[in-house]
Amino acid sequence: IHSHLNFRTVFCMWLIHKLQKKPLVFTVHNQMIDREFEGTNVLDRYCLRSLFKDKTVQFITVNANGKSQLESKYKFANEVKVVGPYLPPVEIGQPDDYLSKDLVSFIKSHKQFILFYAESFAYNDGKEIYGTDTTIDAFMQLKKEFPELALIFCMPNMNDVEHLGILKEAIKKEGYNADVYWQTTGISEMWPLIKGASLYLRPTSTDGDSVMLREALGLGLQ
Repeated sequence: IHSHLNFRTVFCMWLIHKLQKKPLVFTVHNQMIDREFEGTNVLDRYCLRSLFKDKTVQFITVNANGKSQLESKYKFANEVKVVGPYLPPVEIGQPDDYLSKDLVSFIKSHKQFILFYAESFAYNDGKEIYGTDTTIDAFMQLKKEFPELALIFCMPNMNDVEHLGILKEAIKKEGYNADVYWQTTGISEMWPLIKGASLYLRPTSTDGDSVMLREALGLGLQ
């Protein structure tokens, strides 16, 4: 059994592991180990400590920082291993096969576009920390110098429609509606978008080793 889920789902993994008596591999993608552990309850923590001491369980982190954080705080039956999560994307078919007709049409009608991707809005002490407002402001400033520039704003897990509305209103006020595409549902493959972008923005507060940033570098973005 190989889990890529967070610590808050550990009870399910612990239960399956105990009932099925199968080896378990647990990959921790979040390098914010303390915050991850603090988000668990008493039952989760019991299960985690039980798994830490189990020789049939292998914990993996995606970077050396995550490994050092884990091993400095907890004792493990097996050494925590570092394994990067990135695999090069397989470019099968045409970009049109993975994108909606509207999005394909939008891309074809613009020579250059900025791609912004965040899973959702993220807040700390009530402040949005992924720079969505800054992104919109920067785009509107760049439009004055590069009139043909477009923006594709991707946020598949839309968790704040009100904040999105504020961003849309700012774009509308400047008359740039036709140059911004709001993608608020998931896309099965991101490589067609990443490959076509002139600039790729990917904020994250948890990724230990961002797969999407590595994809962008692998596809030739600077």
